[in-house]
Parts: sequence; structure tokens; C-alpha cells
Amino acid sequence: MDPELRAVVVAGYEAMSSGDPERMIALCDPEIAFQSRITAVEEVTYRGPEGVRRFFARLREVFEWFEVEPTEIEGENGRAVAVAYFRARGRGSGAEVEQVFFHAMRVSGGKARWWAFFDSRAEARAAVGLDS
Repeated sequence: MDPELRAVVVAGYEAMSSGDPERMIALCDPEIAFQSRITAVEEVTYRGPEGVRRFFARLREVFEWFEVEPTEIEGENGRAVAVAYFRARGRGSGAEVEQVFFHAMRVSGGKARWWAFFDSRAEARAAVGLDS
């Protein structure tokens, strides 16, 4: 895997776990499309730096704390798929959440251009053309 691609993906997870939207924005192309599924019924595409800020604000609304850690990363030619372990505690409910997510990303010029959440590795791989 290209070291620059891997570095952007890993840094993205570190930024997400830090809860710091500005850290994530620094890793993203200004036209980033960030497709997220914060809750089971809420799928939203956040666009640009302001979208990234709204994504982080929504995370803080829903969760008292959260962390996300990639357990596997694969990719080539600016396309990556990661398996990520998400842990959080619901704000208000106090319910602990543990879930595995599959993410697909497109990276160009050292910046994330597209990042999306999927229910399976196959869906994530297909989304970036790594399914062949």
C-alpha cells in the first residue's frame, strides 16, 4: 500500500478520535464529501469544511465520548478501504456502543476527497473499485 495513502487514512482516524474537526479538515480536500451513518437511521453526506464541522458537532450531540480505530487498511491508486472498530457512550442514554464499520475513501494529492461508511467490506471495496 502506498505510504502516503496509508498516512492520510490513519491520520483521519486519529483526527476523528480526537474529536477535533479542524484536525480532520486539514486532511481533507476543500470539496470533501463525507458520507456518515452516525445513528442506524441517519445517513447524511457532509460537504466541505463546514460539513466536517457539522459531522463532529453531531457526533458530540449523540455521544458522550467516542473513539474509532482502524484494524485493517488496504488500498491502491488513491483508493482505500478500512475496517474500523467504533466505541462510544450515548449521551443521555449512557448506552455503550461497540461496532465494526467498513469505510471507503478516495485520496488525491495527500487529501481525502471522499469518505463513506458501509455495512460490509464487499460494499466498501466495490464503492472504490477494489472488488476485482
